[in-house]
Amino acid sequence: MQDLIERARLGDESAIVDFIALMQQKCASLARSFSLSSEIPVDDLLQEVGIRIWRFRHRVFEAEKPVAYSRILARNTMINQYHRTMRQRRIVSALVHERMVAV
Repeated sequence: MQDLIERARLGDESAIVDFIALMQQKCASLARSFSLSSEIPVDDLLQEVGIRIWRFRHRVFEAEKPVAYSRILARNTMINQYHRTMRQRRIVSALVHERMVAV
């Protein structure tokens, strides 16, 4: 893992992609627990985690502990996705209720 991190720090995109894949595997159980409580597909959560790690790759690999930084980023991404999904459901529910009352 350390070799992979060093290569990623040097800008090796294939190392970054491999690192993202490993982090997605490491975060799979967390994604499953979020999926159970929110009905968000696990694959969607892990894809979002991969996108966030890629987007913030410079910060990730500048961190002293990139794996820990990535796990925090993954957890926060899943929490944000959970809140976004719950907010959307409340809005849809309110709209449906409003429409039913209007009829």
